[in-house]
Amino acid sequence: MKSNICTAVFFLLVLICSAQDNYHRIEIIPSVRSTYQMTTFNNGSPTDYAMNQRKFGLGLDFGVFAYINQNWGIYTRATFSSSLRTNKSYLANNLQTVYGDSYYVQNVGKESNESIDLGMFFLGANYRKSVNRWMFNGQAGIGLSSILSGFYLSYRLKENGSNNYLSKQVRGFDNKGYLCLELGVGVSYQLSKRLHLLMGAQYAFLPKKIDYQEFSTNDVTG
Repeated sequence: MKSNICTAVFFLLVLICSAQDNYHRIEIIPSVRSTYQMTTFNNGSPTDYAMNQRKFGLGLDFGVFAYINQNWGIYTRATFSSSLRTNKSYLANNLQTVYGDSYYVQNVGKESNESIDLGMFFLGANYRKSVNRWMFNGQAGIGLSSILSGFYLSYRLKENGSNNYLSKQVRGFDNKGYLCLELGVGVSYQLSKRLHLLMGAQYAFLPKKIDYQEFSTNDVTG
């Protein structure tokens, strides 16, 4: 059981604003996103090596911000993020350190999926401050994350000094929904009346512990 903390950095492609009065009441923000997993797992489980090797990911982000005055507003945002795939030979070499001299990691299954596709939906509050053409933002929200593609790892072990073989399967993220919290900051530059260019960073925290299951089968005895 492990808790997962991740951070997300995104670069905005366009920021489209609808003008009303002397400030923008509605902001529509599509963006591309890169993600980095800050948590490092050190529980001595084979899953640690797979989880720690898929630190980086890419994703998409779409947010709508509605302001009740010139500075304060509420927002909703949907995010999709997919972690990068792990090199299987590199994973096998790291798994070998778990078993030492007792077992030899023979191969990692082709059907293994060490990546995680994650969708998140947030509601929260935002504060902005304009200085000439620059705008600074700070936000905090609560949301729900959904695991769209879970964690699966399979590999085979051979016991050193014998003909005993073990098949291992590890499954994680079977419970799909997780509560998540986020904090974010951003700075944008006004290119025109209705178009801004924004760069920002968000920190997302999943307070619920993540469960995984590990199965072992003796290939000789079944």
